[in-house]
Amino acid sequence: EFESIYRILLHEFGHAIGYQLNIRENSEIKKMYNEYHDAFEDIDEMIAECFMVCEICDDIEFANKVKRIINNEIKK
Repeated sequence: EFESIYRILLHEFGHAIGYQLNIRENSEIKKMYNEYHDAFEDIDEMIAECFMVCEICDDIEFANKVKRIINNEIKK
C-alpha cells in the first residue's frame, strides 16, 4: 500500500511542478505529446505520469526526457 501512496504523491507532485513551471508550453513537451497523445488523457497527465515513472525507475527514456526538460526549466 505504501508504494501506491508513494506513486500517487509523485504523480500529484508532477502536476504541481508542471503547473508551476508551465511545462505544458515547452515546445519539446508539446511535440512529445502530439506524437503520443493517444497514450495519455491530456498533456498534464503525460507530464505527471512521466515525472512519477522516472522517479521510480531509470530505464524509461520517454519519462527521462520529460524529467530532463523539467530540470532544464528549473534551472532557468
